[in-house]
Amino acid sequence: QWINIPDYGQVWKPSVVDGWEPYYNGHWIYSDDSWTWVSYEPFGWIVYHYGNWFNDPDNGWVWIPGNNGWSPAVVQWYQYDDYVSWAPLPPNGVSFREPWNDKDSRYWHTVNDDVFLKDNVGHFQEVHPVTRLNSGQRPSTAPPTSPKNQDNHQGGNDRGNQHGNQGIN
Repeated sequence: QWINIPDYGQVWKPSVVDGWEPYYNGHWIYSDDSWTWVSYEPFGWIVYHYGNWFNDPDNGWVWIPGNNGWSPAVVQWYQYDDYVSWAPLPPNGVSFREPWNDKDSRYWHTVNDDVFLKDNVGHFQEVHPVTRLNSGQRPSTAPPTSPKNQDNHQGGNDRGNQHGNQGIN
């Protein structure tokens, strides 16, 4: 449903279960030199490739349409030790701290890099995000550089496109 939120105007609130988060139900594929989010949700064809997400205190996650053009995934990244983290890119003026920061860890999906390409990758999220860097490696804000085990992707079919003609209402 479309609702009005001060500072952002008309935004879209998906009809989803309590506790739902963007970029959870789907998987990553590597194409055209970038990581693309393939959503299993009927609205995923638009909300994960345009605009921004905002976690409103009163309404939960809402999507803010934007004129930012198509993107394979509108997310920010962190890589550290054996973990990959991504979070929806928030609107201008809002920022999330690192995934290991207690205040903002709830915005991030953090998985071990050996499950990064699995179906429904959000289900493999680390329950207790990493709280310190053990290896001494400097964290990176770049997306994963190579498609590890892409040939072993468990999905088989591209369920993210089966709803490609459905709109947002």
